[in-house]
Amino acid sequence: MSTLAPTLNSPPKILKVVIIALIIDIFAFTSILPLLPRTIEFFLSSKDQNPSATLNAFLYLISKLRAIQNFSLTYSYLSINYLLSLIHISPLQTPQFLTIDPLKSDIVLLGGLLGSFYSLLQCLVAPIFGKLSDKYGRRRVLLFSMLGNLLSTTIWVFSKNFDLFLISRIIAGLSEANIQISTTVIADVSSPENRAKQMALVGISFSLGFTFGPLIGAYFASLPSHHPFLNNYFNLKLAPFANAALFSLALLSIETLYIYFYLPETLNYQNKSSSKTTTPHSATPLNLSSKFNQLLNTYFIYMFVFSGMEYSLTFLMHDLFNYSNRQQGYLLGSIGLTSALIQGLYVRKTVSKFGEKNLCLQGFAGCIFGMVSVVLLANSKSTFYLPAICLGFSIASAIVTSTMNAIISLLNTNTAITTTPLQRSDSATSLADEIKPHLTTIHKTPPTTPNDSGHRLGSFRSAGQLGRAFGPGFACFLYWTCGPQVCYLVGSLTVLYVYFKFKNINFSLIKSKSLKKKNN
Repeated sequence: MSTLAPTLNSPPKILKVVIIALIIDIFAFTSILPLLPRTIEFFLSSKDQNPSATLNAFLYLISKLRAIQNFSLTYSYLSINYLLSLIHISPLQTPQFLTIDPLKSDIVLLGGLLGSFYSLLQCLVAPIFGKLSDKYGRRRVLLFSMLGNLLSTTIWVFSKNFDLFLISRIIAGLSEANIQISTTVIADVSSPENRAKQMALVGISFSLGFTFGPLIGAYFASLPSHHPFLNNYFNLKLAPFANAALFSLALLSIETLYIYFYLPETLNYQNKSSSKTTTPHSATPLNLSSKFNQLLNTYFIYMFVFSGMEYSLTFLMHDLFNYSNRQQGYLLGSIGLTSALIQGLYVRKTVSKFGEKNLCLQGFAGCIFGMVSVVLLANSKSTFYLPAICLGFSIASAIVTSTMNAIISLLNTNTAITTTPLQRSDSATSLADEIKPHLTTIHKTPPTTPNDSGHRLGSFRSAGQLGRAFGPGFACFLYWTCGPQVCYLVGSLTVLYVYFKFKNINFSLIKSKSLKKKNN
């Protein structure tokens, strides 16, 4: 495979190949994303015609949880009303969690469990893929990941029952490494000065994918999925909304061929492309950098909350307004388009002015704004707050992950990352003018040997995937138990905690080992 690899190209050409492949990959993923609520609803409604032991086990677990839920919450509700009656206060009305449609709530909870399971698998394999890419090369591992994606999507196309659908999600979770390896390739070929701008391209790719992927997927899902040729000659029955899965499979096939023919190997790219001999430097170990660990912990908490609230958003719209696949696609598409505009028109142009830290704080603030808007929407049951929700989630999607990726990738180089001294403005017109802390590159030494960069970036992605593993399940369980108002209110308060936790991290103390020795 490697003997047929394309020859080494300039960084702009490699970036072009990576971004195009990444956009295709995200298109393939997002084209089936809005179909999950309806797909789960189909399996639940047809469980008698297509019995599944696995689905029955899930439903049995949910029924036990529902019994515990009804007992504990009903007892609490009656106790509160009894105490209110003692002080002559009118009793509370029947709360939402005692009147919610069981089928709709089961869809939310089961969807959350599947989403958590998928991300947990990604969390487990992310460091492994990182190590493999450091040993065997980025290109080989990426192509291996693509084969797994092709297999999982093929099984999805023919998943006429829940068991096959679950198998496809397991394979997808174990083989997904496209985003991780793409980020590593960008880190391989970009300089520390341009790292943040190049990482923003990943965010733009996400935004474009989430803009048009759900819309296209919803369109294909609306088409009849009856294929007489497969039924008559091969006796094959397709999954619900199989047209969207077939479209995703076609995109993944194109992406695999594109990577195979156009993406060169970038492992040790700096050594190959530089005519100067540099002395390798050892990167700071993850477990010896307390600041690095703080970043990982902060990112984990944020992804735990954000991924859960983002994942349950489509279920919320299905629950409150019975959104169709096309309407779900429009919702996700509007968030993606707004996020792409923010990435291209704001993030890439202002990162050198405000710095990664300030931009990341703005992303956290946008996330809080979006979640509070969801609380207002759920309380009023009005779509009036949808634009605010889209704006808040778009800001968070456009800024947080890309800027934190840039920070982590900069920490993997022999470059001192620090916070500029507090700058006081004589006019003192605004707080932003008085104090402008942001990350800047103040020292440069030869680049770190890239032989462990894949593993280190994989560890960072693993922290995010760990949050994604448990976030959707927790959010959907909280939604299922207490309703969307409490769910998103808890989420907004948690992100507020993350905001101040991240703000208090002192980046001036983060330097590479070799730089510390040089300064001493």
